[in-house]
Amino acid sequence: MKSNPNLLSQVNQLQTELAPIHETNKSLSHELSKSSERFVIALHGDNQAVWDWNLNTDEVYYSPLWKSMLGYEEDELENHLDTWKSLVHCDEQEAILEKVQNYISGRSDSFEVEMRLRHKQGYYVYIRSIALRVSKFSDSKPNRLVGYHVDISKHKRAELFTQKHTKILEMIAKGFPTSDIYNEIALMYENLYVGMRCSMLELEGDTLLHGGAPSLPQEYCDAVNGLKIGPNIGSCGTSTYTGKRVLVKILKPTPNGLQSNMSLFRIACVAVGRSQSSAPPVRY
Repeated sequence: MKSNPNLLSQVNQLQTELAPIHETNKSLSHELSKSSERFVIALHGDNQAVWDWNLNTDEVYYSPLWKSMLGYEEDELENHLDTWKSLVHCDEQEAILEKVQNYISGRSDSFEVEMRLRHKQGYYVYIRSIALRVSKFSDSKPNRLVGYHVDISKHKRAELFTQKHTKILEMIAKGFPTSDIYNEIALMYENLYVGMRCSMLELEGDTLLHGGAPSLPQEYCDAVNGLKIGPNIGSCGTSTYTGKRVLVKILKPTPNGLQSNMSLFRIACVAVGRSQSSAPPVRY
């Protein structure tokens, strides 16, 4: 079979024209790899909440700031993917790992997620995580995922507060039971202020009645329900009596004082781990 001189000439010409394009692609890939490394180096040296995940071994470097953002010292968390899995909210882990796989495989062009990570004290911190895939060679698949965390809790809690407020107004308009509305109001403030446990009380004559306390045990609700208001009846009783905000330092009850209302109030506070109680009066 004879070769076609014209066809061979066209092929050679095409190869000549494509050669610069191929070299340009190689150069761009090399520059992208260098940019990725510069990004990684900059993160590690800029006191950021950095994480650096070895995709082959699942070892993860968590920077000191990453750990302190969750209330931990540098030596309190192991440098492994299992650490993150144990801290991330269970409702979000699967979806985040799916996004990781999509980004690593090239099905998505960027990686940015929001998540909740559990603080050492038990509450959740709202986090925005941004990452970049890194390859050992410009033409190889990623072997690391490097990113950083930003604490967005203040913004998220304000956003949730607005959503809760709208929900409460809708509940009032639809005639929901008062106890349900009180519980939602309590949860609205608990979500806004980390560590707060809220109790809603009504005043009938000179007596406080339990309204709602979704995060407090029944012992607490029973202790404050039926209290007569007065100048020395816990934070709630005193606040309602004086019309002023009251902050009380909770002391552990003594065995010989268990029958007083104040002692019952103290027992309830200690039982739920509260060291202080603040009561602002609300008039309507």
